[in-house]
Amino acid sequence: MSANRIGIALLFFLMLCACADQDPGGALSPEDLAQKVRDGLEEKDAGLIVRLGCWDRAPDDLREKLGEQIGRWIDLYDEPSCTIREMSAKEREPIKAQGKEFVWNIEPVGFVVIKGNDPDLGSSDLPFGKRNGRYYLAVRYPAKNL
Repeated sequence: MSANRIGIALLFFLMLCACADQDPGGALSPEDLAQKVRDGLEEKDAGLIVRLGCWDRAPDDLREKLGEQIGRWIDLYDEPSCTIREMSAKEREPIKAQGKEFVWNIEPVGFVVIKGNDPDLGSSDLPFGKRNGRYYLAVRYPAKNL
């Protein structure tokens, strides 16, 4: 084998190793996703939760807005619990608002339901979906003007 081919093979191998070490993001199961959200709330790390999102086709400012909302939840929910709720067929449908149709950026599955120890606070729902066998927080994006 020529030195050039060995060099190319070695480079290819190193690229594969680098890709294998990268965290693909998201979670392996809905329960794992809920646990990661809970970890982020307990550690007061909004960025950890934001990184669980799939941001394909999402408006640029949405990631920042979600981080701000999660920051409020961190302050609001003491001893948070996170459970899973399946998304209904109606909740999976596109919605129409402001003269636009908003659709999910990944296949919607359910919600991570966040509750604290104060029952008067109610709960907050984070939608999630599935893509390539992994679970991510999902967002809606404007598909088209009506």
